[in-house]
Order: sequence, then C-alpha cells, then structure tokens
Amino acid sequence: MTTQAQCPVCGRQMTVRTDEKLPVHWWSELEKRHREAPCEGSRMGTRYWPETGGIRHQRDKRT
Repeated sequence: MTTQAQCPVCGRQMTVRTDEKLPVHWWSELEKRHREAPCEGSRMGTRYWPETGGIRHQRDKRT
C-alpha cells in the first residue's frame, strides 16, 4: 500500500517512503540539475500527520 503526502514547504504531493519520510526533492528539475540544495521539507517524518482523502498533511502550528 502506498501513501501520499504533501510537502508543507513546497506543496508538492508525492509518495511517502517505507520509513514514512518524504523523499529528497527539489523545487524544480532545473535546481536539481544545477545541484542546488533540496527543498527544506525533504526527509520530514510523516508518521503522525493526519490523513484526509488518502493524502497526509502536516497540522498547522499552534500559536
């Protein structure tokens, strides 16, 4: 069973890895080719994120 999650930084929807973390990803393919730093949301744990419609989303921070 695959699980989808949405990156809270860039908003990209992707398949979660088996260790329940977002894969390493970049804002665009161009940044990846130019060896820019990956998105700050890469490798974020998604285990405890609530799931709506089959997609995990990070909860809003409490203020």
